[in-house]
Amino acid sequence: MESTRYELPAGGISTLGYVVRRMHKTAWLEGVPRHVQDGDAALALARVGVYALVALTSFGPVRHRARSNRPGDVEGGIDPVTGAVVSARAIARNPRTVIRSSVAMPDGATATGSEEARGWTVSFKGIGTPAAVRFSYRSRDYEATLEGVMTREMTISIFGCLRVRGFGALSASDSTGSRGAVSIDRTGRIRMEIGGIPYGANLATMTIARPAVPVPEAGAEVRARPT
Repeated sequence: MESTRYELPAGGISTLGYVVRRMHKTAWLEGVPRHVQDGDAALALARVGVYALVALTSFGPVRHRARSNRPGDVEGGIDPVTGAVVSARAIARNPRTVIRSSVAMPDGATATGSEEARGWTVSFKGIGTPAAVRFSYRSRDYEATLEGVMTREMTISIFGCLRVRGFGALSASDSTGSRGAVSIDRTGRIRMEIGGIPYGANLATMTIARPAVPVPEAGAEVRARPT
């Protein structure tokens, strides 16, 4: 899974522009109203959870550093796949970095997010920037909220190229009483459990399933009840 070619274009980009492009994965949200109408709120929550994870992470080479923004700056853009309007605002920069974002879907649903960086961590796996995050989705008859900590980690490959990856876990809940947790690891593998049931996510085909086998790795074919 590589997303940085789009999110960090060769011509350069600002931090807010990077956040906006990182969130241009709103196709994951398109199926949420249908799942709610079908009475499958757990599946809707799983789909919102996948979007939150992929919208908060990047994977791939980093060819340049994004330009910094000042508090009060706002940038936006349209997801070229869905037409959703995405915007991001810089709230604070020092001593902590705070960014808030919003999504307006063509179907009328909205989503908001916030990230508050918590300094740096250093380990043999890389240099990480943990951030407390909160993500909320709202449609006419459904609401979902996810909270937790996500980390952006910089590493150097064997070829000397700087690379970025993300990992972390979020608790998930919605207005129907569904509860669960979603997570993504350093390889881009997503794990989810909603209402005690494991779910699988296929990032290549953008499908979610309730597998009878262990949750498949990202990109693996999902055979059990694809939706």
